Amino acid sequence: MTLMCGPQNERRRTSLWSWTKRRTTLLSSIAEEASKTTTVEEQESVHLRLNSEAMTVKTDDDKNGGEEEEDKMKKQRKSTLLSYTNPETKKTYSGLNVSRRRFEAWLHYTLGQPVAKELVSEEGVGTSPHNRELLREKWKARELLVDRTELLTVYNSDKAVNGEDAKMKRGGFGDLLHLYADRFYGILVDEQEETKDSLKDWLFREYGNNETNQLSASSFQQQSQAEQIRILHHFLDWFRSQFPYYYDRCNACGSSYKEEPQKEEDENDEGSFLGYVLPSEDELSGKSGRTELYQCHKCQAFTRFPRFNKAQAVLDNYRGRCGEYSMLLYRMLSSLGHEARWIVDWADHVWAEILLDGDKWIHLDPCEAAVDKPLLYEEWGKQQTYVIGFYAPNKLQYPVIEDLTNKYTSDDKEVIDKRRDESPQEFEAALIKTAEQIRVKVTNLTNSYA
Repeated sequence: MTLMCGPQNERRRTSLWSWTKRRTTLLSSIAEEASKTTTVEEQESVHLRLNSEAMTVKTDDDKNGGEEEEDKMKKQRKSTLLSYTNPETKKTYSGLNVSRRRFEAWLHYTLGQPVAKELVSEEGVGTSPHNRELLREKWKARELLVDRTELLTVYNSDKAVNGEDAKMKRGGFGDLLHLYADRFYGILVDEQEETKDSLKDWLFREYGNNETNQLSASSFQQQSQAEQIRILHHFLDWFRSQFPYYYDRCNACGSSYKEEPQKEEDENDEGSFLGYVLPSEDELSGKSGRTELYQCHKCQAFTRFPRFNKAQAVLDNYRGRCGEYSMLLYRMLSSLGHEARWIVDWADHVWAEILLDGDKWIHLDPCEAAVDKPLLYEEWGKQQTYVIGFYAPNKLQYPVIEDLTNKYTSDDKEVIDKRRDESPQEFEAALIKTAEQIRVKVTNLTNSYA
């Protein structure tokens, strides 16, 4: 089912000096990775290496057998809240569902000195709307470390007092579809705010005049499809070399717990990730919604990894994962005149597509440097449930939201429908509703830049 609802452009503010400094610090690690492998087929997926646990998908037997009991247990389960009150300022800092080791490390980072362990208390906390609001207040005050930000998210169903939204499963398909649509809308706002042609200028400077001219839509569309695919392969190989997949590399010594082989298996070894914190003011200017905090397993230095949603911020930092890089790839393709769309896989991945010859959408994964391999994720062991495309056509006023799940799996529609919690009617209703909400926002955006 295809639905309508869109625009383009962002402000350029990077300095050549800061870019050169960042690039220099990454060159050695990039070169090392590139020297090992050059093709997707020859190397382990960077995404899988980080998200192996997230790739675990329930079989139909698992869902039918134990899902109801598991849902009951989840409702009864409480979250764990660690707390520490600073004796001097009387401020209380909290850690939600994080270990004591991580919480104490974050306190050391935040307060600049170790804290007395006996002053750290622990309690169970429910996930009622009132408690979620209290946690959001602590988050905004930069007094909270969390293992994940789902509890802090304000969904459509949270805002509903009555009506259909109030009956929705919190964090279900309708809620997540709305969040992803809002994020795509943010990409369109980013395009509108950007100084004209700044991304294209960046590509001419960094990717090269000849290469960028070949990739530009006016020249690209004159080539045979085989040559177009070759150009895309070359571009994505270059893109991946410039923008390496970030795991947890330390800013101070360059070590990475995730990338370096561990000598011994230790179930108590928590790695370098401490949790999520509210972005700093500078990080917020790059439209970061959350910042990951790490403590190096070797030198003990702290490293922040803000999850930027602004293309220029990603260019400034050369650091990201599929969320940042799919957005940047989409923006680059759009800046060169291509019809592109942003693709979200509910099984924890994001990529882009490009339209060839006006009638064929080609899969592009910037993290894997993969071109036209839609069944790649099925090869990873995923059983696709929702893969949704967001598209802002150059010749149409509004974007399109489209269900692309059947393109990215060899399973038939009946199998896909069986995996979904919603009926086909509920699924389509959620698409229609979200499309209309975004259409209104895009109309207002278009009018404000008219």
